[in-house]
Amino acid sequence: MAPRLLFFVGKGGVGKSTLSALTALAQADAGRQVLLLSLDPAHNQSDLFGRDFGDTPLPVDSRLSVMEADIGSWITRYLKEVRRNVEESYTYLTAFNLEQHFRVLRHSPGLEEFALQRVLERRLREDQQLDTIVVDMPPTALTTRFFASPSLTRSWTEQLLALRRSIRDKRAMITNIKVGKREIEQDR
Repeated sequence: MAPRLLFFVGKGGVGKSTLSALTALAQADAGRQVLLLSLDPAHNQSDLFGRDFGDTPLPVDSRLSVMEADIGSWITRYLKEVRRNVEESYTYLTAFNLEQHFRVLRHSPGLEEFALQRVLERRLREDQQLDTIVVDMPPTALTTRFFASPSLTRSWTEQLLALRRSIRDKRAMITNIKVGKREIEQDR
């Protein structure tokens, strides 16, 4: 069974980190296996517990671990994965200056939200033994985008796939007109 998720959301400075830490401690005191996952770039959990937490869960005691996600490193990992997938799937793109495109992609809207989602997905996948994951969320604006991004991404992806199909179909028609029946290079 998947762990129960408890999200602490709100404006910056209202006490999300403090309340999430107290809730995680209470859950652990009640006998539950708990991860306190901070997605807040402020990294207040290290201050609250008086310990340095990082990008992997660190045990505080036998029932509680704490992790403060390094969003910058998650963005870098995500971009490396995207680059690898593009290079493997679209070998005919070597004529394009991919380096320039990836420099632009580094600053694209939604990247922080994707990184936060990757952190949560990984913890859900790797921490099935947990009873509870207490999530200390970033301030409201980023949290709102985080929760909205799955539906926005789905809509965006559907539109891109429709555009891709349209381009592929037109390319096939043009190729048949210009050079007769020739196999059209397919994406992998």
